[in-house]
Amino acid sequence: MRLFESVFLCSVALAVINVVIAQTLGSGPVIKRPQSLEPKLDRSKQLVKYRYKDPKERPKIIVFGDSVSDTGNFYGMYQFGGYWNDGHFTNGPIWSEYYSTLVDYQLVNYAFAGAVINDSLSDPIPIWDFLPSVQQQIDIYINEKNGPKVSTDITTTKDLDVAIIATACNDLFRMIRKIEKGIIDQTEFITGIANTITTQAELLISDPGGLMVVIWNWMPTELTMSETHKHYQIAKTSTNMFNQILNSWYQSLSPPSKKANVIIADLWNFYHKVTNPRILNALGIDFVDEKCLYTFGIHIPAESCAEPDKHLFYDYAHFSTKIHQVIGAYLVNLVKKNQLGNDDYELTELELLRIIEEFDIAAINSTHNIFSNSDPGRVFNAFSSHI
Repeated sequence: MRLFESVFLCSVALAVINVVIAQTLGSGPVIKRPQSLEPKLDRSKQLVKYRYKDPKERPKIIVFGDSVSDTGNFYGMYQFGGYWNDGHFTNGPIWSEYYSTLVDYQLVNYAFAGAVINDSLSDPIPIWDFLPSVQQQIDIYINEKNGPKVSTDITTTKDLDVAIIATACNDLFRMIRKIEKGIIDQTEFITGIANTITTQAELLISDPGGLMVVIWNWMPTELTMSETHKHYQIAKTSTNMFNQILNSWYQSLSPPSKKANVIIADLWNFYHKVTNPRILNALGIDFVDEKCLYTFGIHIPAESCAEPDKHLFYDYAHFSTKIHQVIGAYLVNLVKKNQLGNDDYELTELELLRIIEEFDIAAINSTHNIFSNSDPGRVFNAFSSHI
C-alpha cells in the first residue's frame, strides 16, 4: 500500500477535541447541519411501505464508523473524497441508506472516512484538521444529545431507534506493520480497541429511551484487498481475537434486559456467505479478488472498470453498492427478528438467497437503485458543513 493510502486509512483526530471545546466555548468553526430530504421512491421491491406520515415520527438509525459508512461527512468537511454523490466510497448508495429506506427510518450519520476506533492506540497523522475516531463520534453524539443547542428531532430517542457501530479495521490497517515488527504487542493492541468498542456500546445502551445497539464484528480481513492481505497470519489472528473479545463481552452482559438491547452483526459470517459461488452467481458477481478501481478513495478516477457491478469490491477495500444493499437488507432482518424476540437469527445461504430475491438485489447498480428517481434523502450527516 502506498504511503498516501496508509495516511488516509489512519485516524487524524488530534483537532477534534479542540473543535468540540471551541464550539462549547462559543468560538471556532461552526458545523452546519443539512436538512433531511424526503425521497420519492417508486420501486416496489426496494421499499417497505412508508409507515410514518409525519417524518418527525420516524425512528432513527444512528451510525458510527469509517469510510464504509460515510455518506458525505468527510466530503462535506473537505470538499473532496469518495466516488459517488459527494463522498460515497463506492459506486452507489451504501448499506445504511438502503437500511433506512427499506424500513422508513431517519438516517443520522456520524461515520467519517479514515476514522479508527481509538486514536490513542493507533498512530494519528495530523494531515486533516478534523477526523473523529469512532470513540469520539459516539462521545460527540452523547454530548450533543445532552446539550441545549441541538435538534430534539434528531437527538431524542424514540422507540425502535437503532445505533450501529460499523468498523472495518482501520486500526489494524494502520498498526499491522508495528505488530509484525514487534513494536507493539498484538494482544494488548487488539484488546484495547475491542474494549473501546464495548465501553462505548455500554454508554449507548444506557441511553434513556431504550436505544438498541448493533455492533459489527470484523470481516476476515486477511481475505480483503488491503494492507492486511499482505500480512495474512497477523490479520487473521487479530480479526479472530477482536471477534472473540466482542462475543465474550456480549455473553457476559447482565441483566438479560441489557443483553436484549445489543446485537452482534456477524460480518465475518456474512463475508464467507456472500463469497459462496452460489450467492455470487445469484448476485451476478464475477470478480471477487479483482478490484474495479486501481485508485485511492480521495481521487476521482477518469473511468472505472467496464462492469463495476460484477465486482465484489469497487476499490481496494470498499464493497460495490450491490453488496451494500445485501448488508442493509441483512441488518434489517437481523434487527427485526431481534425486536420480535428472536435473538438467534442466522444468515444462512438459503436466507441470503431469499433476501437477494425479495429485494431484487441482482438488479442493483449505480444508476438503478432505491435512489434512482429521487434525492438520496433522509440523511442527516452530523459533520457536514457544505450547506
